[in-house]
Amino acid sequence: MIAIYARVSTEEQAQHGASLETQVAACRKHIGITVEPVQEFIDGGVSGTLLERPQLTALRQAAERGEISRLVIFDPDRLSRKLVHQLLLTEEFERRGVVLEFVNFEWQHTPEGRLFYSLRGAISEFEREKIRERTRRGWLAKAYSGQLVAGMQRYGYKYDTQTKTLAIDPVTGPVVQEIFRLAADEHLSTGKIAQRLAQQQIPSPRGTVWWRDTISKILRNPAYTGIAYVHRYDSGNHNRERHADEWIAIEVPALVTPTQWAQAREVIYHYQKIWKGRQEVPMLLRRLVYCGVCGHMMSTNIRTVKGTTYRYYFCPRRYPRKFQTVTPQGRDTLCTLPWIPADSLEEAVWHDIVKVIDDPQGWRAAQETTEHEPTGPSEDEQIAHELQRVQRSRHRLLELVRKDLITLEDAERDLKTLKGEEQRLRERQTALHTLQPSLATLIADVRTRMGPHLDSLPFATRQEIARRLINKITVSIGEDGVINAMIQFIGEPERPHQS
Repeated sequence: MIAIYARVSTEEQAQHGASLETQVAACRKHIGITVEPVQEFIDGGVSGTLLERPQLTALRQAAERGEISRLVIFDPDRLSRKLVHQLLLTEEFERRGVVLEFVNFEWQHTPEGRLFYSLRGAISEFEREKIRERTRRGWLAKAYSGQLVAGMQRYGYKYDTQTKTLAIDPVTGPVVQEIFRLAADEHLSTGKIAQRLAQQQIPSPRGTVWWRDTISKILRNPAYTGIAYVHRYDSGNHNRERHADEWIAIEVPALVTPTQWAQAREVIYHYQKIWKGRQEVPMLLRRLVYCGVCGHMMSTNIRTVKGTTYRYYFCPRRYPRKFQTVTPQGRDTLCTLPWIPADSLEEAVWHDIVKVIDDPQGWRAAQETTEHEPTGPSEDEQIAHELQRVQRSRHRLLELVRKDLITLEDAERDLKTLKGEEQRLRERQTALHTLQPSLATLIADVRTRMGPHLDSLPFATRQEIARRLINKITVSIGEDGVINAMIQFIGEPERPHQS
């Protein structure tokens, strides 16, 4: 199969007029008459500095499957605006047996041709930086004159193409005012506000889901008081704030008064102090207990009744992190595992640990006489599921950029976050598959260091022993209401052990 790849960003289309139709027509003319099928891979409105492009990804996957014999592209900078990416993609296609051809560039498999191709890529990247710098200067000139570019939109406002400023959106503007009213007047937390909006069937900025973080960002944004600040963050590092003297203030219609905004901020700080002021409860099995219903790592909490404090392990998926305007279905269904009393669980698990250390052979023989069914997905399956979720999130972001629903800068920040999350998951996956020391070796080391008096050890020492010997504990509730704790010791097979 012969493939045609074409790409154009909105910015470049305005600058050069290199439309997708022009590129495809030139590529088809270059191919000429052929009996082979021709498939087009077209990325419209996607920056050439990104490797993560929907159609480029599909093209690379097709090449990996061996479906493409010849690839025709209008110009090297359509493949990528970055020299490193150009060389990486070129080498990848060559390695998979794909003949690469450019309409406006004679590609030669010689040292001279590669040098010229590299120079052409460097020039293309230089032109990209020039375009970016001109765009930035034009953007700053507009900002100093009190105007905003079309991409700088905020929830609650709509962009006025005539005045080049923001105007109050009659649909979302009242929603912002309601959010501030709930915070300032009713003193609701961000979670309660999100829940209230979902109950009222009010769509969120990106669709149907309200996140606590979305509410928090709205309540912290000073633009709703009538002053929007641009040029506030470093263009190279969006988390680094510039000096206040560099900010550019632009007047916009106010949705709330400065008093309401200050009151809402006080409410946010109030709930933050409550959360930060909570003392960490000593839990023997912290980060070792997993839910037997959904497989999620369980969190810890306390409840105080008539002066007595009770400790619990609970599944965080019992409670929504996001609030939807429709009834959750499928993977969004909340977990049903009830709170697990920590005292009884820790006592049972520690009893098993002591038995393993005192008589590992006898304990293993007793375990092998009992068959147990797994109560939830393994950690390896959980990691694979999370990696799929990250991949879906990446594709959704790229689709939103393609449809101009979010700005390219917002997408790049989110893609960077997803990349970091994927890297952490890959590291966990690698560590999981790494050969671990045997249980017998760990037990011998514990007996040598701790001695025979295990029941009299202090809490910190018992916690260290539990973390050294146990890989995970899967907790569920039987039909008779009894707590089932399935322990998987480090170095043991995947089949867990019941305490």
